[in-house]
Amino acid sequence: MFMPKHMNHSTQGFTLMELLIVIGIIGILAVGLLAAVDPIEQLRKGRDTTKKNTAVEVANANARYFGATGATIWDTATPIIAFNGTLFSILNTTIPTVVIAGELKAGFQQGVATVAPSINVAGAVNGDISVCFNPESKADRANYTQLFASNAIGAAVCTDTTGATCFWCAR
Repeated sequence: MFMPKHMNHSTQGFTLMELLIVIGIIGILAVGLLAAVDPIEQLRKGRDTTKKNTAVEVANANARYFGATGATIWDTATPIIAFNGTLFSILNTTIPTVVIAGELKAGFQQGVATVAPSINVAGAVNGDISVCFNPESKADRANYTQLFASNAIGAAVCTDTTGATCFWCAR
């Protein structure tokens, strides 16, 4: 049977222009999603959370240890001021004692080795301790309820509107 050419013609697939339009729309949506999620900020928040957990754990362990023994976890009669990760070099000799007392987990030192260089500590003979770090994430830098002007005990609340010179402290 003979059919005219115009009746036998059927379109199969998409034209190049249709494909380009769909790819362009998908690209615009992907850029918008990346801008909303901001993966670098998410990594910074994750690092800040790890530092917060470490700071709180050290401060709480000191409070529990001081309450039980009347001594500080750094085990000296003088105040401690440790900056840029020297906290863990100072505490390396006393952490096993605190672990045996049940105030820290056995794997604490190994678990926090990556964040130790950015944690600062100020401690007094009476057991007061301030474990601080400078937050990386925008969200933590904007949270002025827990930001302080320095990383020392009794520091004033931070007033830097960018949070660049502020410290998040567990006390």
